[in-house]
Amino acid sequence: MIRSLLVALREVRTYLQDKANLAFSLLLPIAVFALMYGAFGGETMFHGTAHVVNDDQGGTYSTIFLERLDELENLDVELLSLSEADSKLERSDLLMVIYIPEGFSAKLSSGEPAQLVFKQRGNGGQDGQIVASLVRGVAEEINQEF
Repeated sequence: MIRSLLVALREVRTYLQDKANLAFSLLLPIAVFALMYGAFGGETMFHGTAHVVNDDQGGTYSTIFLERLDELENLDVELLSLSEADSKLERSDLLMVIYIPEGFSAKLSSGEPAQLVFKQRGNGGQDGQIVASLVRGVAEEINQEF
């Protein structure tokens, strides 16, 4: 046991005496951080639009849900009518639409399970998947408050 500690102590002394190796190991993480920060600028790269059909007009929880979605700085919320959303999905003008069903707030108030419906073409596209993830995150936050 003592012999292994002596070997480790000798290795640490050798490492500390080699100034070039020491400088490289200390400056490399700083250089990599500066390079990554310069490349990405510290800003969010994504900005998307959540297309929402709200059939629960005036519902407490649907209103809270839409307000919280609107508070996200990298997400815009566009409200559509049911017929408009369906026609845009059929023409592939949109790849994903979020439906808030009628009675959504009433079900939540009474303790019944309520669902948001995601209608999409194919996989919804990369932007659609990111938007769906953000929407699910907001829904989970509201769910945790219950």
